[in-house]
Amino acid sequence: MRWFCKSYLTTLDCLAVLLLSCLISFDGFSQLSISGGYSYLRNNELDKVIQLYNTSRPWQDDKLYPLTHTAEVTVGWNWCLHQKRQLHFMPQLGYGRTASSIRNGEDKMSTGFHRGDLLLQFRFHPRALIKGVQSSGPLGPRWFMTAGPGYSLIQPFVRKNGEPLYIDDERYQPKSFTFFASAGIGYHAFMLKKRFILTPELAFSWYPYIELEDYTSSVNGHNVMGYNDSFEDVFLFQAKIRISFIKETVNWWDVPVRQN
Repeated sequence: MRWFCKSYLTTLDCLAVLLLSCLISFDGFSQLSISGGYSYLRNNELDKVIQLYNTSRPWQDDKLYPLTHTAEVTVGWNWCLHQKRQLHFMPQLGYGRTASSIRNGEDKMSTGFHRGDLLLQFRFHPRALIKGVQSSGPLGPRWFMTAGPGYSLIQPFVRKNGEPLYIDDERYQPKSFTFFASAGIGYHAFMLKKRFILTPELAFSWYPYIELEDYTSSVNGHNVMGYNDSFEDVFLFQAKIRISFIKETVNWWDVPVRQN
């Protein structure tokens, strides 16, 4: 699995460049969207790294909170692959920051990681896949489901007293690459001024494997026996609001389908 993650780093770069090229070329046929939200991260092994920091410093009043809170922002594009079946392709580029910080007197500590995502997501309506949709307005079927694979570039950080951590005269900022899978549901709530669609979404992402090089020792300030920097089965539970921009009241893919 470790070899798999590292070997696909250049693939992520190529996919990102290819995706951006396609988006620039075919933007006239796509629907732009921007979303922001909050994610809750869950992984027991990563929690233990933070717990070790706290238990080894019982004199500190302020305790480092587990790395669970994540702020996210995403930009995406929507292409309709099949209007009657309500099948849409929604590639997305996102950024998330997971962090925790404390202050005890003059001593400050913050740690976490930055995350860049490339998500190849599909949007669909289960009933439409079976029965088909004969007509729909710009909102389409109001609720939908999403699923798709993605790749993340993750960079951990550790800052002490406002300064980044250095190891052997090099700033601690390793990079890690990993695969993830995402699924969720959403609901087209309403339209604003006939140009914007507001859509709340709930989703979760599963990371089978994340490696944060030297993270445990960097957080705790010394070598730690019995701990490693490989974290399996990392889950993100996400809640976000997406705003889609439409050029007309009715998109080209939402024109009613005539029956023969």
